[in-house]
Amino acid sequence: ANPLDERPDTDESEQWFLHAFSVLSRSRQGGMGPQPLQVTEMRAYWEMSRIGPWEEFVGAMQALDRAWLEWAAERKGG
Repeated sequence: ANPLDERPDTDESEQWFLHAFSVLSRSRQGGMGPQPLQVTEMRAYWEMSRIGPWEEFVGAMQALDRAWLEWAAERKGG
């Protein structure tokens, strides 16, 4: 199951992070499977929104990205 589908109730700031991750995931590079989100893409998104400190935003996006990449690898069987 997708880890983002099995999440607990979230508050407004958590919902914002999940929305940001969803938007950023659409810019994900492909190739030999899905690639990690680009820090430059995260920075551009953060520059437009400016919600919260950069360090908190990038940390949250990278944590969500790791979980998503692990899920994608398991789903693919590797």
